[in-house]
Amino acid sequence: MSTSTPRRVIGWLEERLNLTEIFSFFTTFGLSYGEIDLNKPVGQASREAFARELPTYTRGRYVLGVLTFLVFLFQGVTGLLLAFYYQPSPAAAYESTLLIIRDVN
Repeated sequence: MSTSTPRRVIGWLEERLNLTEIFSFFTTFGLSYGEIDLNKPVGQASREAFARELPTYTRGRYVLGVLTFLVFLFQGVTGLLLAFYYQPSPAAAYESTLLIIRDVN
């Protein structure tokens, strides 16, 4: 695989998708910082975004706190959805687990 192959793949994807807009989605969760110019290609926009100085609220423990909260929220929602199907009684637990694995989308 040559060094230009990833650039060609990114260029091909850039023609079909707006990768810069997808990349800017990460700023919503604090995984990337600052404004991203949506009119520029993703390579140039990401280089400009990462060249900026990090604000104090986006460093280490603050970002980890946001990620921890999002994972907790995700676990809570999926646990609530599983509660509709799972039956914890000894007689029905195995059958309800099979139902979840086999039939629930």
